[in-house]
Amino acid sequence: DQVLFPGGYFKEFIFFHKASKTLILTDAIINIELDKISEPWRTATKLTGMYHPKGQIFFGMRLPLLVQRRKA
Repeated sequence: DQVLFPGGYFKEFIFFHKASKTLILTDAIINIELDKISEPWRTATKLTGMYHPKGQIFFGMRLPLLVQRRKA
C-alpha cells in the first residue's frame, strides 16, 4: 500500500509492504558526498547545491518554487 502524506509545497510518499510488514519512508532531499562521484556529476552537484552536509531538494523541483516566489 502507499499513502501520499501532505507537507508544505511537496508531498511525501509512505509505502507499507503488508507481506513483510515493512514501512518505507521517502524524502525529496538529495545529499550527495562529492568525493564519491566523478566529473561531470561533481560539478553539476555543486552547482545545484545538493551535496553533503546541507543537501537540498532536486533543482527541477525547486525551480517552480523560485518562479512562483518571483511572481508574488
